[in-house]
Amino acid sequence: FDEKLAELDSTDSKKNVIGEWMELAREDKTVLKNDEELKIPIGKNDEITLFLMDKFQEDKDRVSIFCNDVLVERDLEIKNEKQKVVIPCKDKTCRVKILALNEGTTPPNTVDMEIQTSGNNSGALISLTGRLHKGESLFIQFERK
Repeated sequence: FDEKLAELDSTDSKKNVIGEWMELAREDKTVLKNDEELKIPIGKNDEITLFLMDKFQEDKDRVSIFCNDVLVERDLEIKNEKQKVVIPCKDKTCRVKILALNEGTTPPNTVDMEIQTSGNNSGALISLTGRLHKGESLFIQFERK
């Protein structure tokens, strides 16, 4: 990989190769794009926590997070360091919406997430990546058993 980068003559070409490599590195995760939804069953009393981060280049991606159309987090800048967002929902169905407010300096808006419920204290229930353009949304629907 480093040899391929050294052969390239322009900064733009190097950015493209780095971007392609970053996309390949993400392929082992579930990737959600505009209007896609992931459904996750959870326990009757489970609490929902999202950990959001930018695992590669921190490029000022910003999102807002909603649960059942109620704003939970406004204008959150995604950083390399994990940011914890507790989803305050006790309803039978909790539909979380992640809305891309921009595309940062390196489009698209990418946010890596780890989802944890109180019924799964050992770690992330699921890891996923959101890949969105400005104004687009992805959805995670939690269904209580």
